[in-house]
Amino acid sequence: GTLPEIWLGVPLIYEDKVLGAIVIQSYDNPNAYDEKSRELLETISNYISLYIQRKLEEDELKLMKKAVEESQISIVITDKNGTIQYVNKKFEELTGYSKNEAIGSKPNILKSGYHSKEFYDNLWNTILNGNNFEGEFLNKKKNGELYWERKSILPLQNIKGEITNFVSFGIDVTERRKMIEDLILAREKAEEANRIKSHFLSNMSHEIRTPLNALLGFNSLIVEYFEEYSTEETIKWFEALRNNAKRLLETVSSILDFEKIEAGEYKSVITEVNLNELVTKIVESLSSLAMQKNLPLNIELPEKDIIMLTDRFALEGILINLINNAIKFTKQGYVSVKVERLFDKVKIAVKDTGIGMSEEYQKFLFEAFSQEMLGYKREYEGTGLGLALTKKYVDILDGEINVFSKKGEGSLFEVYIPIKENKE
Repeated sequence: GTLPEIWLGVPLIYEDKVLGAIVIQSYDNPNAYDEKSRELLETISNYISLYIQRKLEEDELKLMKKAVEESQISIVITDKNGTIQYVNKKFEELTGYSKNEAIGSKPNILKSGYHSKEFYDNLWNTILNGNNFEGEFLNKKKNGELYWERKSILPLQNIKGEITNFVSFGIDVTERRKMIEDLILAREKAEEANRIKSHFLSNMSHEIRTPLNALLGFNSLIVEYFEEYSTEETIKWFEALRNNAKRLLETVSSILDFEKIEAGEYKSVITEVNLNELVTKIVESLSSLAMQKNLPLNIELPEKDIIMLTDRFALEGILINLINNAIKFTKQGYVSVKVERLFDKVKIAVKDTGIGMSEEYQKFLFEAFSQEMLGYKREYEGTGLGLALTKKYVDILDGEINVFSKKGEGSLFEVYIPIKENKE
């Protein structure tokens, strides 16, 4: 368009930022504006800038007020003496007090009497010194109902550093506190139940194992004492008595040992163990079971003895359970035990040609009381605790156990245990 004869402009400034400019022009008079015109325009610019500033601040305040009013946090503003000047909607919902009832009152309208004088003295000393205070209050609503509130109280200061107001932000934590209390109570009950169970297991260990061992011992003495009067029939009776007592003792022992580990009361005792000798001893003790079924019980050991620091009881439990199971579930063929050293680990493999296991059942193999054949008509007796207990023992020794099995084709259990040697 047409170029002006004279042009005059001043910036619009807000908080040291240029928002825009006011510009006037004359197209026919090059002397239309002078210094006074510039000063007048600057004055007008300042007024417009102030108006824009106030407008922006009003919009910002409206936004902030809406955010505070609609907040899900209970907000209270007091003067420096603690007189309430403002509360938001959440405060009204939480306490039951309306704005009109709260404003002009003190926050002690919410006092429940739970907290001590020292608690409130500490609160006021903290905020009057210009510091923030955080804590949980047991407060009382207008209707007398108690509730827990987590509060943050902040002092507000003017440009001189003088405290003018206090603002508090509160969250209802009643449900959270109740949940924590319920969890604490549940934990205490569980701990008490564990103590009772431990006491019960300790009693059972004595009250059941002791008479059963005596029963087995006296059974052997009676058989020996009346040997010359024994008949084939009476021998069978005493064998049945011995076998059933042993079965009961093994069942009780397995249950008690398993529960002891589950309760976290099993304490490892680390000693030096000659693994070759231990395996030989256990195989010899179980060989009579294999002989009764005409099963070869083979053993393969390394030429050099494996001496290791370990928990002998746990290691014995692993070997006895695996070899005993292999014999129990094998009708024909053989059972073999092989031990070999693999660098810093020992591998114990127990193989049988027994009934094997389905792939589906192997997923639950090490769960307590799991058995592939259930019910009174099952062919093999037992509690289903042996392998679950074996897995517990393997974990105690920081080891690993794997199983390879097919239904009708036997099973192979491989146990890997770290070798810890005496450095002295």
